[in-house]
Amino acid sequence: MPNISLEGTVEHVTFHNEENHYTIARLKTGFPKTTITIVGHLPKTLVGETIKLDGKWVTHPRYGQQFKFETAEVLLPAGIDGIRNYLTSGILKGIGPSTSEKIITRFGEQTLAIIEENPDQLTQVDGIGKKKAALIHSQWQSHHCLTSIMKFLQKNGIKTVYCGKIYKAYGDEALDIIRQDPYQLANDIPGIGFPIADKIAINIGIESNPYDRAQACILHILREATRAGHVYVHEKDLLGHISDPYEIDSQTAGESLEDLSISGDIVAEALSDMSDDRAIYLKHMWQAEHAIANRIFALLSVPVISSPTPIKNILSEIESKLIISLSEEQQKVLEAIINHRISIITGGPGTGKTTLIKSITEMNRLLGRRVCLAAPTGRAARRLAEVTRHKAHTIHKLLEYNFEEQLFGKDQDDPIDTDVIIIDEVSMVDTILMHHLLNAIAFNATVIMVGDAHQLPPVGPGNILSDMIASEKIPSFYLKTIFRQAEQSPIIVNAHHVRNGEFPHLNKMNEPFDNQAEFFFIEQHTPEDAVSSIVDLCSKKLPELFALNPIDDIQ
Repeated sequence: MPNISLEGTVEHVTFHNEENHYTIARLKTGFPKTTITIVGHLPKTLVGETIKLDGKWVTHPRYGQQFKFETAEVLLPAGIDGIRNYLTSGILKGIGPSTSEKIITRFGEQTLAIIEENPDQLTQVDGIGKKKAALIHSQWQSHHCLTSIMKFLQKNGIKTVYCGKIYKAYGDEALDIIRQDPYQLANDIPGIGFPIADKIAINIGIESNPYDRAQACILHILREATRAGHVYVHEKDLLGHISDPYEIDSQTAGESLEDLSISGDIVAEALSDMSDDRAIYLKHMWQAEHAIANRIFALLSVPVISSPTPIKNILSEIESKLIISLSEEQQKVLEAIINHRISIITGGPGTGKTTLIKSITEMNRLLGRRVCLAAPTGRAARRLAEVTRHKAHTIHKLLEYNFEEQLFGKDQDDPIDTDVIIIDEVSMVDTILMHHLLNAIAFNATVIMVGDAHQLPPVGPGNILSDMIASEKIPSFYLKTIFRQAEQSPIIVNAHHVRNGEFPHLNKMNEPFDNQAEFFFIEQHTPEDAVSSIVDLCSKKLPELFALNPIDDIQ
């Protein structure tokens, strides 16, 4: 279905996101005369502005018919009445009805041109000095700069969602900066990669330096690899990705790679003595990975002070207080782990990792040591606190991370004040977070990392837990025994089947079925049917069968 155009006046702004400029508003159209709901990306649009939209009608499942626009143009008013309404709409602060009448009386239909091009002439109006004239012009520029950026992006076929980010980074000089060097966008604006910057450069006819273009492409591929979970890219793969889709010859690519290495933007490191291939890192990823290795090496080199109390002597007290019975495997881990500055506990589901965390926490309490518990997510931290009855933090909270400034409060100069740090669900920790975590651990503290190395790797770059275990440098304790209670759980049994490459036992959710079962398989043949089935499960079937609250009890 082809796009259609609509023109009208904004009557009400229902929602406007300052970051990405996503807007929901009511638009009063001239023909036909009606009021409609519009959704899309707009600069800060105020009631009374006239806009022209290009898009399609869509039907929202909850809110009904809406006009979803892809491009938008803010139209300046024509005629004295239109200019008067525009000035008094609140777009330019400091211009009320009285001031607007004075400005219009003096400049007539040239009013908006004077504000944009010759703001000094506004001082000819009674009550407007140089300071106020400059303020009016500044507000005009800011408002219309966003509009100009949006029109520029639309003209070049780029999503207008980036408009706010570009303006926030470059301000009123945004278009000049983009036209001079569009490849700067790929470095400065999150989400705008090399393909978008390259498209703009081609569209506006910039004859870029081939080496600048190749460098921008290399950095883009490395950033995309990082977003996909990789810490580095093989040099041969990198050069292959550059040459085919972007038509950059191998010599230019190779020389650009070396230039980036010399400038310090990337790091090229030999993979082994036996290979001529190299690992290509973004500099901050290389620094993080090497800092992790150096910190681990430093912790391993710090001697551990032996406990004056043999652990065997307090095992019975730990079991009595926690009302548990530790297996021989768990007892051995408990006795050995206290002799290491840094260690790892790993094992599949149902192998007693959580029980060991509880026991290690209690053991250190009895030895008079301060224990700090943490996990990567809020849900994991809450679960950890519940099972240990000990306060637990997210890693970000433990490190006093400031989300606005994107800085960690804890580091090597102000480390975490504790004797023992236990980190659960370490398989979810990526390279950057692990770097900051280890950096904030004092050398006289003990670090115990717990997790299942066979779980999915973290969303961020790296596969830290598996790599640490595979290095065989850190003392690692493997839990292999599946406990009797866990052996009866279909979830845990099937998890081990999948882990061992075996097909899981599947129960189909047909009527009637055992509501005491834990694991079901529901087969659907299309994504739409799967979504419908999930909605039905969460809203009706599971709440009715298990007396659950669909909001609080189902995840």
